[in-house]
Amino acid sequence: MLTLFASLMGSLVVVWALLRLLRPLPVHGRYDSAARLLFAGWQAWALAHGATGLLWGFLAVEVAFGAAQLWPLVADRTAAARGRRNCRWRGAE
Repeated sequence: MLTLFASLMGSLVVVWALLRLLRPLPVHGRYDSAARLLFAGWQAWALAHGATGLLWGFLAVEVAFGAAQLWPLVADRTAAARGRRNCRWRGAE
């Protein structure tokens, strides 16, 4: 059963990665950032409840990539609030 669950989740990750590569839209970045925050939250919960210390490395990478994904979105939002358009995303409106 564990192999089935791992295979299903792996398939979902591959499809999501292809979508992000082929159609890089800001909305996809927002969803991906939200998923990373949720995933990091569950990792932190597992660490708080006695999970192996190896998980700290994965948590650090997850948080770092989440911040890297959110940075352009936050910068674009603050630039738009100041009346400038700073979006470098292909297909952005």
